[in-house]
Amino acid sequence: MQYLRAFFEAMRLTLRGETIVSPAEREFPALFGWIKAGQKHLSVIDDQLEQHPTEAANWQQIKIHVDGRDMTLKTVLDGVRYHLTQEYPYLLENFTDHSLTALYASNLNDQYWVQSLAQLDNLPTTLNQPLTNLSAHLRAIPPSTDVRNSPT
Repeated sequence: MQYLRAFFEAMRLTLRGETIVSPAEREFPALFGWIKAGQKHLSVIDDQLEQHPTEAANWQQIKIHVDGRDMTLKTVLDGVRYHLTQEYPYLLENFTDHSLTALYASNLNDQYWVQSLAQLDNLPTTLNQPLTNLSAHLRAIPPSTDVRNSPT
């Protein structure tokens, strides 16, 4: 009987165009909303690079030197993408006492790298605004004191 009920619930959601919301998404709606918005910012950057293939071909040459390391634009964006699509949702779905600390610390590092990229003089003009927007978005992470939907 429970399988039949689950089937009809799945059909109802499908017909409405809805998806199942995970327990973590219900508990941390602000963070999941922020994560999804960050993914959209990355999509805008991807679209810019797709629309300007000559700049996309040169993005491996765009490098920043911070904290004794050279990193390319592609490497930084791939790292941010990994965090927003894989690591942050995983940390929230498999919540521990240190999940929020890990998420906020990792985001702080991403903010620093993206901000450093956004301030480069040799950055293609088509990427100036999208990188500035991504940088601002990463700084606008919901406060850790107000991310839970339910009491701890």
